[in-house]
Amino acid sequence: SHSAKPADRKEKTWWTAISMRRNEIMTSNPNRKDLVFLGDSYLEGFYSVDSAKRKEILGSRTELNLCFKGDLVQNVHWRAKYGELHSFNTRAIVVCAGNANTNDAPENVAAGIKALVQSIRERQKTARIVLTPILPLGRDKESALRKWSEAVNALISDIKMTGFYVVDPAEVLLDESGNLPENLSADGVTLTKEGYDAWGDQLKQWANSYL
Repeated sequence: SHSAKPADRKEKTWWTAISMRRNEIMTSNPNRKDLVFLGDSYLEGFYSVDSAKRKEILGSRTELNLCFKGDLVQNVHWRAKYGELHSFNTRAIVVCAGNANTNDAPENVAAGIKALVQSIRERQKTARIVLTPILPLGRDKESALRKWSEAVNALISDIKMTGFYVVDPAEVLLDESGNLPENLSADGVTLTKEGYDAWGDQLKQWANSYL
């Protein structure tokens, strides 16, 4: 199936980075991972765009960065299923994937997210899983991107399992009219630092409540 292998990534550096990441995981202290960030470019923004907010979320907790720019949901799933979650235990995993799959049908993206969450649970049986759904893409609430993101999220709203939580930034990113303000996303696709601050405050509140 398409979810059994990673989507094509043209740059050879992707495989090199995967190899280096696995080596880092295998040789690190297995008891020193409180919070894992697993996802795509959007979650990676807590390392590149707003690392200060990530440090706030963490507090004194330890972390592991399993985010890759440009990854589709099938890439993230492949990484989770074939090696990145195998050699350690963690208290919680924040997962965000599928935002880059805008050319795919909502049903396929939703199926990929569900498969990803299930693979995480199979490999990390006691970890809390914190899913951020597809972000509210598109500045305008009537945009095709927004309709797409809402369609995916409607299809994954029935995910239920022990130790599973949802942190949905839509409630803090959208204004009263349902539009995405320019100060939070200039292009309706990527978040500004202010956008990450709003989402990050939600994740910080979750971490302080459940970790």
